[in-house]
Amino acid sequence: MIWVCQLYRTLKKNQPDVVHIHCETQGLLIALAARLAGVSTITRTVHNVFQYTGYLRLRKALERHIMRSLGTRSISISESVRLNEMRRCGNQTTLIDNWIDVAHFRPPRTEERRNARRQLGVNSSQKLIVSVGNGCDVKNYKSIVKALSTLSLRDDLIYLQVGNEHPDGADRRLVEELNLGEIVKFIGPVANVRTYLWASDVYVMPSLFEGFGLAAAEALACGMPCIFSNVPGLKDWKEKGLEIIWANTPES
Repeated sequence: MIWVCQLYRTLKKNQPDVVHIHCETQGLLIALAARLAGVSTITRTVHNVFQYTGYLRLRKALERHIMRSLGTRSISISESVRLNEMRRCGNQTTLIDNWIDVAHFRPPRTEERRNARRQLGVNSSQKLIVSVGNGCDVKNYKSIVKALSTLSLRDDLIYLQVGNEHPDGADRRLVEELNLGEIVKFIGPVANVRTYLWASDVYVMPSLFEGFGLAAAEALACGMPCIFSNVPGLKDWKEKGLEIIWANTPES
């Protein structure tokens, strides 16, 4: 609890006009410290479709109730998040959709696509599949690897997993078990995500659930053919009239 006292003293000293809470785990304590320090406006953004059940669901509902009583205003980043907060925790939130830089994430011109593929060492005959995100279980990347293992023709196919790998190496072990090391490449975190999107032929996001899916929005903005799992946070895109292939992705 030392950090709460330190936060209180910092807020009391600096007297900010607004405190914006991003984290889920300690949101209540931050809101309490802010209110005791005299901060007039406290907002909190809910970033995911949290699947709370049982005791944890009751606890989170109570936390949200206390935060509202402290004057905290809650924001949801997507319609799926807003509905989930209301249904699961009785938490009324304001919808403010997440957004991306559409001046940066845009469809490539022909020469830009060629340059992107050249930078990644991809030749004209190869078909490039890409996913972008962290490697936690919710991202469900093992389902992509398992799907690739069922293909009879995959000589010119490459799958790039961009972002942090699964924390215990489960995805890499599966690739080794299925002998797919020639076509599955673990890229790790990158600063130039757009290059990978421009170079690729299809973007795949098999998540079990999402809050919004910024990586999905970036892929769509780049004009890529996309395959999404039909889950909260991604299926919100159905209302946008975009051409997306929807899959009932099984949990790996």
